[in-house]
Amino acid sequence: MGLIFKAVPLEALDDTVNQLVGRIKGVPKNQLMMMKMLVNQVYENMGLSTTQTIATLFDGMARHSPEGVYFKQRVEEVGFKQAVAERDSGDPIPGSKK
Repeated sequence: MGLIFKAVPLEALDDTVNQLVGRIKGVPKNQLMMMKMLVNQVYENMGLSTTQTIATLFDGMARHSPEGVYFKQRVEEVGFKQAVAERDSGDPIPGSKK
């Protein structure tokens, strides 16, 4: 996504962050504000807000379907890893209408 500026070892993290903050704090506030607005607008133009809304709706629908309820029960019975393996196996989900 291009959101990572630099990867550094843990022991260099504080110094690296402080150097970046030193650069950023020298930029006029109005320019920082405009750049933040510009970046946010790019993501908005890509449909980020709409995508998040749709994802929330789909998640709710999937959780309350017979398959979603069954998956939750299987997680509680056999654990998440096993339930995912079963779900992704290609075998029919008991009680589903495939």
